[in-house]
Amino acid sequence: MAETPDWDALGERDEFRELVRLRRRFVIPAMIVFAVWFGGFLLLAAYARDFMGKTPIGDISWAYIIALSLIPMTWAIAFGYVRYADRNLTPLAEDLALDEPRER
Repeated sequence: MAETPDWDALGERDEFRELVRLRRRFVIPAMIVFAVWFGGFLLLAAYARDFMGKTPIGDISWAYIIALSLIPMTWAIAFGYVRYADRNLTPLAEDLALDEPRER
């Protein structure tokens, strides 16, 4: 049977705290970007109907352009996180996993 990690001891380690700090360093700004972008879209849709109804490109309105821009923005955040995690989080997590004390 596989041994389970001692989560309390792991949470006390400086290396684990560093891993959490590094993760937050990406996640919090990314969450703010997403919230501002999506929240801005919702506010524009609710309060700037005239602007959102204008068609800068043929029959395509600003509402469609901004709504569809949410998709690549979300993919960009996901891609950025994967890249950041591969470079910064994974090596630290692997080091923690290799020398982690186990419960018996």
